[in-house]
Amino acid sequence: FFFFQAEDGIRDYKVTGVQTCALPIYQLAQFVIGKPGAATITEALIARTPLIAIPRRGSDPVGRAHAEWLQRHQLGVVVDGPADVPRAIRDVTRTDFYRRNATRAFHRGVFEAAEQICQLTEARAVTRKPRGTL
Repeated sequence: FFFFQAEDGIRDYKVTGVQTCALPIYQLAQFVIGKPGAATITEALIARTPLIAIPRRGSDPVGRAHAEWLQRHQLGVVVDGPADVPRAIRDVTRTDFYRRNATRAFHRGVFEAAEQICQLTEARAVTRKPRGTL
């Protein structure tokens, strides 16, 4: 992963380093630019960082579905190509709208998982028979 530092406005970024583990960088970043893959979206959500997604060209139904999900839940911006990235950067950095949505989505996922675990354990307790009974 490359990370960038603003030099003069939105258009002038320079590469300041390379990192192999994305999460610490995502947590420090104002935004992440990447493809709309499941891992990239998940890491951006865990870091509560908006994603600027650039889908692959051609037939990628899974990537398109991920990009649609990202937009529907307003967790980032999907662009057609690199030329649209400066506009997307302005959109995601102008307010904390996307970061707040990512925080809500992160917390909701935790509670949904806990709720499902409770439902599973309750269902198991109800279906268990006392020992010694047939």
